[in-house]
Amino acid sequence: MGLHAARASAVLGRDFTPELVATMLSAPLFDVIAAWDELESAEILSGERFHHDLVAEAVLEDSCVGAPAAAPRRGPRLVG
Repeated sequence: MGLHAARASAVLGRDFTPELVATMLSAPLFDVIAAWDELESAEILSGERFHHDLVAEAVLEDSCVGAPAAAPRRGPRLVG
């Protein structure tokens, strides 16, 4: 779940929250929050942002390789 949460956060850009990521993934909020805690412990996320811009870029690049084509289009709809 952690990798999926990180990828969804990267697709959403700067405006992501655990609730928004859970909605994007159609996942239980409890599961996303548990993954969020792991990502913060690993210094991937820091609150509601990536620990470093390079981490965000790497996760986004990785997510574009294997992600369904609809994922980048779905994120902006959830935010807007």
